[in-house]
Amino acid sequence: MNIAYIHTGMWPKDSASTTFATMTAVSLAEEGAACRLFMRRFSEAPVDELFRRIFDMDRPDKADLFLVEPGRFFRWNRFFYNRVFNELEKMADAGALDAIVSRGCTSLPWLVKISKTHNVQAWYEPHNFFGNLAVRDDLAGKKRKRHSRIEKKYLPRVTGLICLLNEQKQLFEKQYPGIRTVVAHGGIREVAYSDGNVRRSIACIGSLDRHKGIDLLIRAAAKSRCRPPVIIIGGKSDKEIEAFRAFASSLGYGDKTSVTGWVKKAELRRLLAGIRVGVLPLTDTFFNRHLTTPLKLFDFFGSGVPVIASDLPSLRELVQENETGVFFPPGDVDRLAGRIDELFSDEKRCEKMVPKVVSAAEKLLWSVRARKILSAVQEGQPCNGRTEGLLI
Repeated sequence: MNIAYIHTGMWPKDSASTTFATMTAVSLAEEGAACRLFMRRFSEAPVDELFRRIFDMDRPDKADLFLVEPGRFFRWNRFFYNRVFNELEKMADAGALDAIVSRGCTSLPWLVKISKTHNVQAWYEPHNFFGNLAVRDDLAGKKRKRHSRIEKKYLPRVTGLICLLNEQKQLFEKQYPGIRTVVAHGGIREVAYSDGNVRRSIACIGSLDRHKGIDLLIRAAAKSRCRPPVIIIGGKSDKEIEAFRAFASSLGYGDKTSVTGWVKKAELRRLLAGIRVGVLPLTDTFFNRHLTTPLKLFDFFGSGVPVIASDLPSLRELVQENETGVFFPPGDVDRLAGRIDELFSDEKRCEKMVPKVVSAAEKLLWSVRARKILSAVQEGQPCNGRTEGLLI
């Protein structure tokens, strides 16, 4: 089976979307499909060297990359898709393309066109939702209306959707009745838990932007009775990191707060081996309620770390209360502080959660996700939508 996966992001880069796209392509290749990943080039270094340096792994033989050289174009997406779909047409003409998976809304017209003209399956992996802008409380700008027009016109014509959550699946099925959907959670590379490690700290992974909620963890830890050491794994620049350290110091928690900056996969695993509890302080937005599957959750689970998570439908789907984690109302500093005290004052409670976290992690492996996608492709048929009037 030959599959193309398309993402307009840059490769490789320290971003969740790049990791998600790369690991999806890698896992499909490891499960037996020839998978070609299409992205924008970010480095001139050899691909195999970057796989080892950035992702701490060897590139599978069946995983290939087609990297479009970046340029300064007024309509960059159109240039990118032209390059990509010219290559896809060559693959299809040579009988080396069975299905395309794309995660960008603006790729939908191109997906429908090539599926119709070359008899290949076109799968859309939505990472956003534009079908009903009236329910969105977190979108702004002119592009949202254009994306809504594209989604409404072309999404019903694709082979199907690869959803990240059942919560997301229900959202799309309500907006587009009769559309074919498959849910493929993911992803964890491997479960790397060791019960011989001393776990004393609490951690959060990700951007230091205030809307990500990481500042909430510092506020809560400073209010807690146990006042545990906090490790923040993230930070894009020295300036950003220093500003966050200053914020922690202003709360009297600077001596207990460590900010690492972005780290490589091997270092991330090492750090997580010393974490007792991970925190997912997501804010209460439409995107976080219905669409997000934070990779930081999978990082924690892959290392056997229970979590304290914002009480949102998306996280309820992935975290079992009192089994693999506990919840707190989004934005509630006092309740988060209370949850921290609950878990840090009862070490045995965390220890009892760990085997359940490990068991849950085994069901969230990238390999499991890849098998679900391949099964859907094997059962699917090319879409038969009309191709006129491309909204590009």
